[in-house]
Amino acid sequence: MISVGLFKGRHEMPCTEFLFPEGQAGKHGYHQGIYDEAFRRAQNFATENSIVAGVKVAFYATGLTIACMGAVDGWRSLGVTVVYMNYDRDSGTYREVRVAPRFTEAQKEVLRDLLSRAEQNAWSGATSQAQMDEDYKSISRASVILGV
Repeated sequence: MISVGLFKGRHEMPCTEFLFPEGQAGKHGYHQGIYDEAFRRAQNFATENSIVAGVKVAFYATGLTIACMGAVDGWRSLGVTVVYMNYDRDSGTYREVRVAPRFTEAQKEVLRDLLSRAEQNAWSGATSQAQMDEDYKSISRASVILGV
């Protein structure tokens, strides 16, 4: 898992990779402009670092909320699994925040296909060891793709 912060220098974060260099917080506006820029930078970061569907990114989401949303949407549009890390003032550490997953259309199609095949196997009585092994492999592949 790779760790990425939003804005370098805005807060101390346990990562060396950032989507925005120091001093960039206000250079793209504070609404649609910063969302679009964060979306683009997240996608570019994934491409440049060979981060593909199913790979997890620990995202240190400190900074502007709308920029955080843009970055997350940018990664999710590529099927990247985002692990949200947020600062906990009480403990002085970053902690994972669990959120409901949102799947891309490609991920939903994989899931639908797996469910359909599992249902067909159940109704047809296909319970051989070879079939169970094949189902297990398919479900394992889907788990990686879906990030679960």
